[in-house]
Amino acid sequence: MFKEKEISSSESDITTNGSAWQKAAGQTLIMDSEVQRDGRVLDLTDDAWREDRLPYEDVTIPLSELPESEQDNGGSTESVKEQEMKWSDLALQSLHENTPNVGT
Repeated sequence: MFKEKEISSSESDITTNGSAWQKAAGQTLIMDSEVQRDGRVLDLTDDAWREDRLPYEDVTIPLSELPESEQDNGGSTESVKEQEMKWSDLALQSLHENTPNVGT
């Protein structure tokens, strides 16, 4: 598969092996699905920043986000908030009542 291809000024779109190529600046064809970088990369992080860690006691987590402290209920690791968001009543009866009669 070609990554770049020089074209004449009269060509604008080419299809090669089912892939569409688009004409870009400088008469170079670039494939749509490939990431194009202009070569300029800004280094925003350094080693000291990567190694810096927040102390565990400084991290605040809401109690609703923590799993239950009692693991007697089968070892659930879901938080209280996740458990509250589960559907407990599926309302299957209402689905049966609201089903249209087919063939009548």
